[in-house]
Amino acid sequence: MKKISPLLYLPLLAVLTSSIFISKVTFAEDEFTVAVSPDIDITVEQFPAKGKHLVLWLAPEYGLREGHRSLARLLTQQDIEVWQANIVESLFLPQGTGSLKKLNGKYVADLIQYAHKTTGKKIIVLGDSYASLSALRGAHQWQQR
Repeated sequence: MKKISPLLYLPLLAVLTSSIFISKVTFAEDEFTVAVSPDIDITVEQFPAKGKHLVLWLAPEYGLREGHRSLARLLTQQDIEVWQANIVESLFLPQGTGSLKKLNGKYVADLIQYAHKTTGKKIIVLGDSYASLSALRGAHQWQQR
């Protein structure tokens, strides 16, 4: 069996290392929690903007990824504030479609209520993949209040 020189791995290592340092990582401007009950807090990542609209963006079954945060930054450039929430993670439930399907919309309705009350902005509820179920359920519950 032919041995491979460790020097052959140097170019690969250099590319991987440089991609880590060059990559553009986007973080939220602020993070806060919303108490939806006496013992449950939902963590919200906030991308503030001065416009009249706020997007409440619910994380899909496997959480928020870099693309979600990058798009949130682009929306703030259009004066649209973005709040991203991973309810499943805040409730310490397993990540996956099953956990999102079990949510009845109460926590989303609570987040909508809090966002509207504290900002006075028009709220747009957004959820991709199975988070859209939570978005619809929560919006419906909020309308019923």
